[in-house]
Amino acid sequence: MKLLSIAVPSYNSGKFLAETLTSLLGYEDVEVIVVNDGSKDNTLEIAKEFEAKYPDYFKVIDKENGGHGSGLNAAYKIAEGLYFKCCDSDDTLDREGLLHLLNKIKELKAENNLPDVFMADYIAVYSNHDKETVCGIKKYFKVEQLSHYEDMKMLPFTTYLMIHTFFVKTEILKNNNMALVEKTFYEDNEFVYFVIGHSDTFYYSDKPIYRYALGDAGQSISIPNMQKNFMHDMRAYKASFRHFTSEDYAKWSKAKRRYVMKDLSQKYVLAYTYAFLKRGKERREAFRELKKECKSFDKKLFRKIRWKFLPILATLLPVFIRPPLVRFATIKVSKMKGWNY
Repeated sequence: MKLLSIAVPSYNSGKFLAETLTSLLGYEDVEVIVVNDGSKDNTLEIAKEFEAKYPDYFKVIDKENGGHGSGLNAAYKIAEGLYFKCCDSDDTLDREGLLHLLNKIKELKAENNLPDVFMADYIAVYSNHDKETVCGIKKYFKVEQLSHYEDMKMLPFTTYLMIHTFFVKTEILKNNNMALVEKTFYEDNEFVYFVIGHSDTFYYSDKPIYRYALGDAGQSISIPNMQKNFMHDMRAYKASFRHFTSEDYAKWSKAKRRYVMKDLSQKYVLAYTYAFLKRGKERREAFRELKKECKSFDKKLFRKIRWKFLPILATLLPVFIRPPLVRFATIKVSKMKGWNY
């Protein structure tokens, strides 16, 4: 069995895919699954060239366009690695950090003490001004130790877990039949919620691994695209909400319940943000529909989410003040995270 499967969902990625795939070469016990998501450029040709040259290392899936989530859905089903990692087709992984992680997997595997999820900081790489920043959350976790929810400090509300930090046991995805929403941006939020809800043990490495390319105005996290793609976040939140019920929460420890609940309530505020980044009746109605659907699915769980401090505070804001206040807060948080657009 391979130690790690790296999925690379790719759509019209011809400009940068070769660089990304080259950066993933040279590791023992690793496989790379390139998913061509109905590209119209030479993405598939590049992927096939790597597969032909390194047949024991690369696998290629060629499918109709279905979005980033559909690429992950397809990749994990054929993954043979003990752990599963997503790498976007314009990003890379830090070699020193990844080697450290692979060695740690081997070590803990020999001890029969593997966690459900390995975590590590990511590096924001800015194309505009030649700068790199380590985006770290290690102060909230025990470093280089196996941890349970009871060992993890609660993250501040403006700090949330991102897919870039996660290396998850492949069997968790397979055993629970993960099916991320397709043809939708922001499904990475759904992925994180799904994983933490199905996980109990974590291992945090202090070596950053994921190198996240920033600076392209076309990225989904730019404010103009957040304004334009608000319905995508609505769909991603609805899909997330349906993964677990209030009965599932009741079975978990108090620490896990609080942690997963916080993640879901953060995403509720995020959905609110997408809806009200711009004025418009369609946006207000979309958010009302989101609340209606969640309440219909699990009224008890929705009540717990809605009555958290920030969700209820946001709901109480007058309609006319929501867009300017939400935009101001989004710009502030984006600058704090380094997502300057």
